[in-house]
Amino acid sequence: MPYLGPAVAIAALLYTIVSARSKANNEAVTGLDERLDDVEDKVTVLDQKLRSLPDKDAMHRLELSMERLTGNVEVLGERIKPVAATCQRLQEALERKS
Repeated sequence: MPYLGPAVAIAALLYTIVSARSKANNEAVTGLDERLDDVEDKVTVLDQKLRSLPDKDAMHRLELSMERLTGNVEVLGERIKPVAATCQRLQEALERKS
């Protein structure tokens, strides 16, 4: 029985050390959980943004449409040149009459 007192003291010391480590570990895990939640939120936002972007086929269709529009604008530019020339001649004629 003379060893009972020191044995209880050692047991209490070990319990204190283990529980202190456990508490520190719990705090660390809680901090990591919060960081993980933040990362999950960011990944969710990025995933939603990526889903809203056009895919390869949609981009190809957009490129083709833009090429057609560029061609149409060039054709319109050529068709407007005679109208612009006529307007210029009318302007000159009006200036001569004035």
